[in-house]
Amino acid sequence: MLNLKVESGDVKVFMGSLLMSDKFDFLEIRGVDITTFTHFNISGQKVMPALPETNVENKDSNSDNNIETKIKASYCKWAEIRPLVHSIIKGGGRPSHMKIIFSMEPEQALKLHDNGAAMYLNVTYNGEEVFFTSATAQRGFSLDKSLDHVWEDYLFSFFKLNEIRVKEIEME
Repeated sequence: MLNLKVESGDVKVFMGSLLMSDKFDFLEIRGVDITTFTHFNISGQKVMPALPETNVENKDSNSDNNIETKIKASYCKWAEIRPLVHSIIKGGGRPSHMKIIFSMEPEQALKLHDNGAAMYLNVTYNGEEVFFTSATAQRGFSLDKSLDHVWEDYLFSFFKLNEIRVKEIEME
């Protein structure tokens, strides 16, 4: 797990780029918590359309025709949520707390590593500082840490490409 912090003088610049640029737009949102004058919580999960009525007597749970087996969780992209988050912060003032859980799309995670089920980037703002932590989930059990290393290398490259100055921190 990666533990990073935005360089002290760059917090305002980072927050501006997070809320007003497309740098993070390709990532999915698993959750957003913001505290301004009140607490806001955004799940990030898309609302699925209602399922059509099915004949329960003929429902075969092992069938490829079963509609429920074809539906998978779907999450909004940051591009879809960013304007709402920006509006909340603009209307409510500087947040005292904000946490965003980003994830790489499952298909992209699999392209980065053949055992990658999910790759997460948690962004936490405490009113003064911005912290990043990373996490991964494997498709199959393995003691191999290469999935973590691939995701961490990807994040370091992403930060460098987008001129986000970070430093590693030790967790207490």
